[in-house]
Amino acid sequence: MGYRALTQTTSEPSSADRTQRQPGRAGSLLRLQNTAGNTAVKQLVARKRQVPANPTSLADYSAIQKEISFDTATDMPVGAKDLPELFKKGGARFQPRAGFDVSLNFSGNIAQDPAKQDLLEIGLGGVARALFNLTSTTTDPVKKGSTAILVLSLDRFGGRDGRYRFTSVAGAKASEIQILVEYLGPAPQALSTWDRLGSKGQEKLAQRFDRFGFTWGDGDVAWSYDKKAQVMQALALLPDAVLNEVSGISWERHRAEKGPEGESGEYRYPERMIRLYTSAFIDDWHLIEVVAHEVGHGLSRRPWERRHSAKSHENEPSYRHAAGPLAKAPTEYGRKAYAEDFAEAFALFINEPETFKLLRPELFEYFTKLDGGLPAPPG
Repeated sequence: MGYRALTQTTSEPSSADRTQRQPGRAGSLLRLQNTAGNTAVKQLVARKRQVPANPTSLADYSAIQKEISFDTATDMPVGAKDLPELFKKGGARFQPRAGFDVSLNFSGNIAQDPAKQDLLEIGLGGVARALFNLTSTTTDPVKKGSTAILVLSLDRFGGRDGRYRFTSVAGAKASEIQILVEYLGPAPQALSTWDRLGSKGQEKLAQRFDRFGFTWGDGDVAWSYDKKAQVMQALALLPDAVLNEVSGISWERHRAEKGPEGESGEYRYPERMIRLYTSAFIDDWHLIEVVAHEVGHGLSRRPWERRHSAKSHENEPSYRHAAGPLAKAPTEYGRKAYAEDFAEAFALFINEPETFKLLRPELFEYFTKLDGGLPAPPG
């Protein structure tokens, strides 16, 4: 899913580029087979790679944390109409992909009704197989070393509504895949329309937007009040010190679905403008991620924008040391360039701090110190 990029018009941060993201996951089951489903959980014995035998938390993978990247795709691996079948007794099930020995593990808090634990594990196992390309109907590469967060409504099946984290890691053998499913908590609140914010909410967001010198630019489509409200609510998740550092950015909206390289947003210099395309607004969580990512580009560039003899943060030794090689970037998109790595990591630091800290503790510490070292905004 190509959705964001940094547009450069000068030479210093040469590591950035605008490269199209990979297509998103399929949104429905290709085939559902009526089978009994297998609830057995096989113990995966730790060998040389120190894979935990019975993990219940992402923290259990500390020994191989840098092998795991965060999947930022926002589309569901199972269609809304197909999902209930996975959680029904005698319902449709995915046929497993041949040649892979899959071990399923779960956190201890997925069931509100203990009597439904087995069915919940079967259903969540089906979602995991679809997510990581472990069903018989797919020929896409199996996803190993990947973690993703999905919002699922499972209260009706005896589970819990909210956020679930799915993790897939390689076992000791090439055919072994270990999957962990965790319930993290309630889903975040959806973004409000302009009218639902009420006069006080509207005034609060508008004042904060103006406080940091942001403006609504003239793109090829006008800003509606609702779209402005969504962007301002996404900005509300960012610290004052960060917005103060990138103050003065102009926000443009463009009617094209995506930009020229498949992106949903881009940060442009010397205009100091963030352009959002139509695909940025596909859902709330995608917009929140895109806004944080593009602000991350602006944050990284700021030292160099002020004084060209300085380095962008992504090119500073302290960041490179914390980030390590691009092959270990926390997202696939971040592996394209250190500029994208910085922006992706910053978005995770803002939007998924718990998961980010577990996956890349050195980068988490870097952003903690960077945020704490920024000048406090006036007033």
